[in-house]
Order: sequence, then C-alpha cells, then structure tokens
Amino acid sequence: SHMEAHQEVLEQLRAGIAVFDSERRLRFVNLAYAALWGLDYDWLSANPLLTEILEMLRQKRRLPEVTDFAEFRRRMERRFQTLLAPEEGLVHLPDGRCFREIAAPHPLGGLLFVLEDVTDRLALESSYNTLIAVQRGVLNQLADGVAAFATDGRVTMFNPTFLRLLGIA
Repeated sequence: SHMEAHQEVLEQLRAGIAVFDSERRLRFVNLAYAALWGLDYDWLSANPLLTEILEMLRQKRRLPEVTDFAEFRRRMERRFQTLLAPEEGLVHLPDGRCFREIAAPHPLGGLLFVLEDVTDRLALESSYNTLIAVQRGVLNQLADGVAAFATDGRVTMFNPTFLRLLGIA
C-alpha cells in the first residue's frame, strides 16, 4: 500500500522520525529514532504517549538538564496546540551529544519530529572556528604585511600591517 511504501522510505533514513497523533500518542517511529534516544523499538511500537516517552527518557537521564521537569513536560505538550509552522532547535544531552530537532504540525493532526545527531558536525565547526581565530591572531601580530587574494583578484584576508603599509584605513 501507499502507507507501507512511505514507512519503508522513512525506515531507511538515518534521521530519527516520530509521528504523534492529536491525542499525543506515538503513531509511527523508525529504528533511527529509537537508536538515537536509546529506547526499545518494540516499546515505542506499542504507541506510548509523549508523557510516557519523556518519563522514560528522564529515568535514563537522556533529556536535557532541566530544573523543573513538570514545566518542561507541559511545554513539550503545549506544542500540540501552539505549533503552527515547523520549528527547529538544538537539544543538548547530558552525555555531550547534540541533536537537531525539527517539530512540525502533521497534516492529519498531531506532530511530526525529525531528529538528527549533529554532535560531530558541531565539534568540527568549533575546531575550525578556533583554528581560524588562532590564524587571525597570529597574522595580526606580524610586523610584515600579509594579504590573500582570490582567483578573481579580490582580497579575502589581510592583516593591519598590510593596510598600514598601503596607507589604507
């Protein structure tokens, strides 16, 4: 059937997919979603409520650290009434992992969640930014004027000495 074909496609994705109905009950989940959260796929397939999933994640210490869990849970549940357009955010977990989460209203009511582990990408971005900052710091300390030009002749990088030698502010 058309629905089974859809489910087969969603099952192949590396991103975690979960669909909740308007009663906040899990109606579809793929293996990746279960694996990302470290939850039992069979348990998830038995259609638990969002609150039951949140409680399980809290017991396993897999949720972001929050001071008021009851308020956090209410905020998650309120999205079923208030979310009108897709919303994207980062979820920082106690084990150091970071998920990119997209929550979107589902056409049949309820919400669709897409979860992606972006831990490595963020770590790579962070070390790249550190490297660039260190390079810039070193360049700015040099007594020599330094500039880099792109193939079209435009200046892509320069240090203060370069500007001073050319008499440019």
